Amino acid sequence: MFKRSFHGRVAGFLTALAFMSSCGGGDIGDMRYLGDGGSPGTPTEPPGDGPGDPLTCTAASADVGASNGWRSVDASQPAVGDLYFELTARPTAENLDGLMAVGAEGIDEFSKAAIAVRFADSGLVDARDGTSYESDVAFPYDPGVWYKIAITADIETETYDVEIGRCDEPLETLIENASFRSDSDVATQLNSWAVWSSQAAPLEVSTPTWLTSGGCSPTTCELLGAQCGSASDGCGGTLSCGECGSGEQCSSGVCVDEPSSGPPPGSDPDQPWAHNTGPTNRDVLKPMSGAHITVNGTVLEDFSMDGQLRIDADNVTVRNCHIKCGTGLSGGSYCLLVEGGVRNFTIEDCEIEGAISAPVFSKSSMTGRRLHIHDSGGDGMKIEGGGPTLIESSFIEKLGMGAAAHADGVQTRGGSNITFRYNNIWMPHPGTPNYPGEPYKSNAAFILQLGTTNFTIDQNWLNGGGYTIYCSASGTMFVTNNRFGRENARWVDDREGARIRTGTCTTWQGNVWDDTGQPAP
Repeated sequence: MFKRSFHGRVAGFLTALAFMSSCGGGDIGDMRYLGDGGSPGTPTEPPGDGPGDPLTCTAASADVGASNGWRSVDASQPAVGDLYFELTARPTAENLDGLMAVGAEGIDEFSKAAIAVRFADSGLVDARDGTSYESDVAFPYDPGVWYKIAITADIETETYDVEIGRCDEPLETLIENASFRSDSDVATQLNSWAVWSSQAAPLEVSTPTWLTSGGCSPTTCELLGAQCGSASDGCGGTLSCGECGSGEQCSSGVCVDEPSSGPPPGSDPDQPWAHNTGPTNRDVLKPMSGAHITVNGTVLEDFSMDGQLRIDADNVTVRNCHIKCGTGLSGGSYCLLVEGGVRNFTIEDCEIEGAISAPVFSKSSMTGRRLHIHDSGGDGMKIEGGGPTLIESSFIEKLGMGAAAHADGVQTRGGSNITFRYNNIWMPHPGTPNYPGEPYKSNAAFILQLGTTNFTIDQNWLNGGGYTIYCSASGTMFVTNNRFGRENARWVDDREGARIRTGTCTTWQGNVWDDTGQPAP
């Protein structure tokens, strides 16, 4: 068979590489017949030439993930004639309906996926064979388990074989002599690979080995989209992708803001700041593009997202993340959008930054804990309708980058049973000592508008704003046990150089000045 013929040409090269890489351990483009954990191992025979030793993947690491769509990567060089393509893949949900593919151009639709291995919603793995998905054996998969996939393709005859197995088990043949997708336009070469998932739950993969009849083709930092850190080149070597600038750290090959090591001098150590909000473990964050969650009960965690996260399903949980939708006025309108009618959405330990209007916009029921919301063109959070809403132990800062910005920490237009507790909303005006100044502009820490009812502001640290709290709503508002700063803000009835506009909706009790602990009138 063509598979054995190709392996005969490259077996010696593969054996030479057997001691140069590992199955996982954070490396990208891992080879198939290697020891695990980054240490030298005993090579097994090439796929198809014998059963070999059990394959291990104890430290496999996801380098690329896709959710609710495609994630396409250009190959290091075109494959002409023959291609050996190998990776580890991990489905993150039952009945995922996701696939990895190889094609002749950037893959953003199914017709460009000449070769495709699918984790089907039936719970089985299969492969594209001409006009349909087929397999020679029934191979079930489990969520959260790493699988090794090896593809051997003959580009001239447009056929391929697929072998698969759990990473600690020998591979078995999934399908032989499958035909390239019938409507794909391959011509004479393959140039790209991609990952796709139909759900917000991603299909995660390692960057594959791309081995042509001419030898192994090392990838580059540019192809991987890596800005920093080190990675495997897919051929046993290591890439150095650079270092991050001052105040930044490397997270999954991307430079992100480095969290503050601690609160500003003299502040309450229990007060939310950058050091104790946002992701609890940035080292495990995996890059993702924007996602639209439509499946009830979805759990999405440990990711760094470029784009908008849109919630349109019930009982969704998001944890340990960094969501960035541009910088200030160059981003989208909202980074996190919770659509109307959503029930029981929870987001915890996430940094959310950017957006033209506001990083967070909720129209429904929402719980947020330990969020760091910052660097917005406009407001921090918008709440319009829905409820109940609970936001606690979060830090909101650096808002209003637009020239005509009128930034509020939290702005409501409707909604009921809303509670903000244990948060730090820091809204001093430019020119205040220790404040970054322009381009940020502040209006109010809270602005509660018509239609808002039963709003509780309890045990927060509130500082600054043209109005620290501005209420034009007609419903009940409780302001209790908060600590108020004096930095360039206005206060009740213009006393103490600051002001709150309460209308007729406020119950005021237990509030004190942060610097003296004395009652705030």
